Amino acid sequence: MVQAQSPKRVKMIACEVLARECHVVVSRARRTVDLELLQQGLHDLGPEGMRQRLQESIDDSRGYDEILLGYGLCSNGIIGLVARETTLVVPRVHDCISLFLGSAKRYQGEFDREPGTYYFTSGWLERDLDMEHPPGSTVNERLGIGKSYSEYAEQYGPENAQYLVETLGKGLSDYTRVAFITMGLGPEEAFEKLAREKADREDLRFERIVGDIEMLQRLANGDYSRDEFLVVAPGTAVEADHTGRIIRAQC
Repeated sequence: MVQAQSPKRVKMIACEVLARECHVVVSRARRTVDLELLQQGLHDLGPEGMRQRLQESIDDSRGYDEILLGYGLCSNGIIGLVARETTLVVPRVHDCISLFLGSAKRYQGEFDREPGTYYFTSGWLERDLDMEHPPGSTVNERLGIGKSYSEYAEQYGPENAQYLVETLGKGLSDYTRVAFITMGLGPEEAFEKLAREKADREDLRFERIVGDIEMLQRLANGDYSRDEFLVVAPGTAVEADHTGRIIRAQC
């Protein structure tokens, strides 16, 4: 008699902007997947800060056969991550917009059609809370972005201060479109209204785009095509790939 194999223990670690989508795909998955959501805005800490926080979560996830990341490259915030004793699975996407749209290919199509697009989702809007960071730890603080005119003037002089305020405070002036990605989950009307109001304030065209949850579903199900997902062996780190595959396992 063939002895049945024990089911794999799987954990998904994802950004909370994907909370509704992740809860849905985990509930529908063909296997049991535990879910951990991390606070929005880790990329604001810069690559090192984001990597450190994600690595802590991975290191705390002992006993799992697979760890799934609900993150993209995210400004290199996942570069260097390693699951020391288990398999790590990472989507081949630059950021979460591809996960909301269902694939990196679809996001590239949207970018080619209209590169100056600022995207909103329900998750981005409902989780848009200030994170608690140590003073001076965020990218904006380290670059000196977001200060008042008087603060810039004191440090750089009045003329330079005016230039910095105008340059660093442009908001969405380089964009042409605001796009709200609808996922069909929860009360989206209020969040879509906020996105429309943002477009009106910035005098930008508004567009509603239908999202796609299926890439996240394939991740939860364990359907890992090589084109969509990187499967990293235990003890091997994630690194950037500049040949078009976005990420690869460390050689």
